[in-house]
Amino acid sequence: MRVYLIRHGESESNALRIHQDHTPKLTEKGRAQAEFAAHRLRNVPLEKIIASPYPRAHETATIIGHTLNLPVEESELLVETRRPSEVVHQSHDSAIAQEVERAYRENLDNQDWKYSDEESFAETRKRGIDALALIAQHTEEKLLVVSHGNFMRMLVALVLFGEAMTLREFQNFREATLTNNTGITILSRHTDCAHREGDHWQLISWNDHAHL
Repeated sequence: MRVYLIRHGESESNALRIHQDHTPKLTEKGRAQAEFAAHRLRNVPLEKIIASPYPRAHETATIIGHTLNLPVEESELLVETRRPSEVVHQSHDSAIAQEVERAYRENLDNQDWKYSDEESFAETRKRGIDALALIAQHTEEKLLVVSHGNFMRMLVALVLFGEAMTLREFQNFREATLTNNTGITILSRHTDCAHREGDHWQLISWNDHAHL
């Protein structure tokens, strides 16, 4: 199985550099990015699209699905990591966003830590494990998965570090990687290859955005 992970196109909140919840839609630029991605994927024999139901991901998946004539399946497992309500609709540079980030960094040894009502690292990691299991259950050989920047990092970090990954390991990976809007990351799933026995995932490429 080969899985093409793609981040949604530019959202209204991405353009304004503010922390977002589930509501923002694509900008005109974001819709164009989805079209570019669809044309980039025309020669890949994809069989199905699985997407986060958030409007920015759903619309991205719908645009690509229309171009490639593919069905779109939705899964709540693919939604973005939930941020504290205090920072939603606030600038990345706002005082409250900086305060939350400072508190987060002071608690990197506590995988269950929360500032308030957000999703903890442990909860996001569990959802990532479940999402990879859901994807692996599909019988299609080539899937497109439309999700979000931080949650895509979680999926790939789980592939690289395993299910026992710590918050510090994830934070190091998070700081060292970028996810462009409609950047494409490819994973493959194997059974008993030369490097590892049993069923396992491998990272093939990260954040390919040449179509932009």
